[in-house]
Amino acid sequence: MPMNALLRLRSAKLYLLLTRSLCRHDPLETLDAALAGGVDIVQIREKPLTVEDTAWVERVQNRCHDHDALCIVNDDARLALWADGLHLGQEDLEAFPKGEARRAAGLDEGSILGISTHDMHEVERAAAEAPDYFGVGPCHPTSTKGYDRGLTPAQLEELVAATEGRPAFAIGGITPDNLAPLLAARVRRIAVSRCILAARDPRAVAARLAAALPAC
Repeated sequence: MPMNALLRLRSAKLYLLLTRSLCRHDPLETLDAALAGGVDIVQIREKPLTVEDTAWVERVQNRCHDHDALCIVNDDARLALWADGLHLGQEDLEAFPKGEARRAAGLDEGSILGISTHDMHEVERAAAEAPDYFGVGPCHPTSTKGYDRGLTPAQLEELVAATEGRPAFAIGGITPDNLAPLLAARVRRIAVSRCILAARDPRAVAARLAAALPAC
């Protein structure tokens, strides 16, 4: 890895979930624009990925590193070896003995592990895996994952506090126009998808979000 991924994670605040089918423009052009606008981490989210997608992962990773950003692969531990780390959902944890996800996935010491959480029980379950960051949400209803309602600001603040200082990226239907209540709930990092990918000007949306978030 050309950068210290874990060190870079500490200052990351804007996380993009990249799915090619959601891009209004060419996916690589969208990616370049988002990175230029201030995205710090890109997760390759689409499923299913196959070993034939190694070249796609490498292209995304190279573009991310050109912008001093991180590249994470969703779910697929094999392809995560070509990136900076792996992101797991709660259902993915069921495939591993408790506390063994990192080892069982074959991640090395310098690789990032992130885990999605939706309530306090899931935060506690995820904490047993010693992740490098948490996803917390949903903050708002979102068609991407099929949630028809979001957490209250109080619930969200409680989840962020429960991560005990490790980076917590709020996720779920976030846009520049509904970000303010999340900031009031002590959210400092966010993950977004459609609001950048489907935008006419992905760079402008990314820049607006990045400017609104405090430095980490």
